[in-house]
Amino acid sequence: MKYIITESSRHKLINYYLDTLKIKDVEKDFLEMVVIGDDGDNNGIFHFEYSEQELSIDPFIISMVSGMFNMDRGQAMEGIAMWFENKFEVTVYDVREWDW
Repeated sequence: MKYIITESSRHKLINYYLDTLKIKDVEKDFLEMVVIGDDGDNNGIFHFEYSEQELSIDPFIISMVSGMFNMDRGQAMEGIAMWFENKFEVTVYDVREWDW
């Protein structure tokens, strides 16, 4: 059975999934913001640079969103960036995978 999901509904589902991420801490200063996940490793899952307005995303999260919602990585990063903008009240102009 196939279902047709509108783009706005897909964004709602992405937002719902991302809202369930366990965030341990948000470290920020006037240069950057690092969002640390509560996975036991103290790894950053998001890194945002205020000067460039660039969001770097953990590749695992991109893979989860793209696989879960049947979208390519670029679409997944756009959806994650939209959620990030609303969650942390910033403007994102550029998105990339975090390559630590």
